[in-house]
Amino acid sequence: MARTLLLLAFLLISVFSFAQSRNLVTEGYTEFKKERYNSLNVSIDASYDLVADYLEDFWDDRYEIDVDKFDKDKNALALSAEQVGLPRISDKNFDLYLKAAESGRSTTVSASVVFAENDVVTSQNHATAYRATEGILEEFYQYFYSRYFDEQMEEVRKELDDIRDDGQDATDDADKACKKIRKYEEKIAKLQRKIEKEREEVADELDTAEEKSRRSRELEDRLRELQRARAKYLGAG
Repeated sequence: MARTLLLLAFLLISVFSFAQSRNLVTEGYTEFKKERYNSLNVSIDASYDLVADYLEDFWDDRYEIDVDKFDKDKNALALSAEQVGLPRISDKNFDLYLKAAESGRSTTVSASVVFAENDVVTSQNHATAYRATEGILEEFYQYFYSRYFDEQMEEVRKELDDIRDDGQDATDDADKACKKIRKYEEKIAKLQRKIEKEREEVADELDTAEEKSRRSRELEDRLRELQRARAKYLGAG
C-alpha cells in the first residue's frame, strides 16, 4: 500500500512537471452537432467518460456554469452551455461547446467558444478570449489530475485502514480464541485430574469389596467346618 501511495505521488509530480515543460493547449478543429468549429484542445491520460464527468464538475465547481451532455458515441461525449456569461473570457455572452474524445490511452478535451455561427474564438481573431480559454483548459488539466490522484490515494488509504482494522480485529479474535483454548485446556486438565481421582477411589473400593468377598468365603468355610465338627462330637441337633 505504501508503495502504491508513493507511485501515485510520483506520477502526480511527473504529470505536473511534464505539463510545465510543454505547451498543454493546442489549436485545432472539433465537430459539434455536425458543424466543424475552431477549438482549443488539451490531452488527458484517462477514459473519455471519466474526463467528461470531471469536466462537467469543473465548470460547475469553478465557474458555476451548468454544462449539459448532449451527444455521445462509442468513444466521445459532447457537452454544451448556451449564452454563457463569463467575463474572464469575454464581456459578451457565448455558446460553449466541449467534447471529450478518447483515442488510445488518452482523451482529447476540446473547447469551442462561439459568439455566432461565423464568429468562433481563435488565437487570431479573439486573442484575449483565446488566452483566457487556454488558461481555463490548463486549469482543468491541473484540476483533473489533482482530483484524480487525491481520490485514488484516498481510496488506497481507506483500503489500508480497512486492512489494518481487519488485521486488528483478527488479532483480537485470535487473542480471544487463545484465551478460550487455554480456558478449555484448563477445564480438560481439571476433569482429567478428577477422573484419575475417581478411578483411584473406585480401585480402592474394588479392592475392599474383593477383600470382603474373600473374607466372607473364608468365614463361610470356617462355619461349615465347625458345624461338621460339632455334629461329629455331639450328633445332629
